[in-house]
Amino acid sequence: MTKRFTIYIVVVFAILLLPSAGLLFAGPSDSTGSEKRELAELPATVDEDGNLNLAYLSGLGDWFEDHFAGRTAWVTVNALLRQATVGSTYGDEVIVGKDGYLFYRGTLDDYFRRDTMTDRELFITAHNLKMMEDYSRARGAEFAFVIAANKNSLYPEYMPDNYIQGEGETNAEALISYLRDAGVTYVDMHEKLRGLGEIYYKRDSHWTQEGALHGYDAIMEAVGMPVFIDYEAVWNTEQHSGDLDQMMLPEAYEAETAPRRMVHWSYTADGTPEDQTLVTNNPDGSGTLMMYRDSFGIGLIPYLSETFQTCTYTQIWPCIMNDVDQTGANVVILEKVERNLIDLAIRPAIMRPPETETLPAPFRRTDSELELRSEGSLVQIHGSVQPDLVREDTLMYITLGEGEDAVTYEAFLSTNSDRSGNDCYIYVGRSQLEQKPVLVQLTISGPNGLTTVCEATLQLEEEDASGTAQE
Repeated sequence: MTKRFTIYIVVVFAILLLPSAGLLFAGPSDSTGSEKRELAELPATVDEDGNLNLAYLSGLGDWFEDHFAGRTAWVTVNALLRQATVGSTYGDEVIVGKDGYLFYRGTLDDYFRRDTMTDRELFITAHNLKMMEDYSRARGAEFAFVIAANKNSLYPEYMPDNYIQGEGETNAEALISYLRDAGVTYVDMHEKLRGLGEIYYKRDSHWTQEGALHGYDAIMEAVGMPVFIDYEAVWNTEQHSGDLDQMMLPEAYEAETAPRRMVHWSYTADGTPEDQTLVTNNPDGSGTLMMYRDSFGIGLIPYLSETFQTCTYTQIWPCIMNDVDQTGANVVILEKVERNLIDLAIRPAIMRPPETETLPAPFRRTDSELELRSEGSLVQIHGSVQPDLVREDTLMYITLGEGEDAVTYEAFLSTNSDRSGNDCYIYVGRSQLEQKPVLVQLTISGPNGLTTVCEATLQLEEEDASGTAQE
């Protein structure tokens, strides 16, 4: 073995040992580099039952990949080398497009039109949003659901040539007709923003201040309020560090130049837009806003806060609709980015369900289930219907009690891992199930009317739920 080869081997092993050795001296790295995910947690050697955790080594490997010393620097070096050699970059998160554009890989299902929402899931989403709108309007508030567009939906021409856009409708496009049929007030940002030029950052997944201003204008129109923002304000430029750039090159990202409004904002805030909940106040504003949002809401905050006297913004999911009551909001906005629309078909809200007329329905023995899930001061009654009984437009109702004491509620619909869309749920107060066993019935709509598919006697016992299905 030559001396040169020996030195080469030593150097290679030293480089390979650096991340592990760094853990001993510098400790684990907790930096995400703006990645849109949670880092893996250090696994326990035993599970909750005291048994040996058979997945410990696999979990330890995941933890090491997320926490080895100098992780962000190594990610940066890897991305730069890949860009220089094969023209691609950090494969799990970022796509390098044309003309300096970066795109988030998590939007590819929409872009390729793959694994799209089923007709049942689209129906569920529209139904759930309609329930949330009805809840808001019953409290005197206007409501609007806002679909924030994926960046590559507006700028497909900047995607790499080997990423061929799929045919057919995206989830957002398919959902629109269901929203119309259900009577949901909505704002489709694809329609409002397409053709307006560069109103998304090149190296960020979000819209610029100019893009957010156009979005604000569309929202104000949807809720029937005048626009209070001066469009003729002086515009300058800002240096913006994009989330995609920071994901790809956490130690070597560069700021891009983007338009910025040169105005003095009148509102005050008790926190930052990154907080889970943010409240703003503006004595010159008018009305009260309750907004359920994701990261696209950050760009809207200055414009909305300048318009309303009081604004409450929350990123907590699912939406806690009691916030509408507590804030006294006269406008409610729910904003969701296109790539996460499926969330609205899983569990969009925690709210008291609307009562409906209790109608007689024949009982049919099926493979359907009812169960209780305690959640703080509320109890979730969860129903699961035999899948082959569920059609695209099947509605579900849950009845508590019997005879003159029976109360029937319209249920939120829900999909699950098998994508059958056969689940539903309501939330009720603990007192309704703590005092004594209660007969609970699960009823569904169908081509021949209503059918009760499950009956169970349920009672909440302290922090546990118990249920006995009727035999």
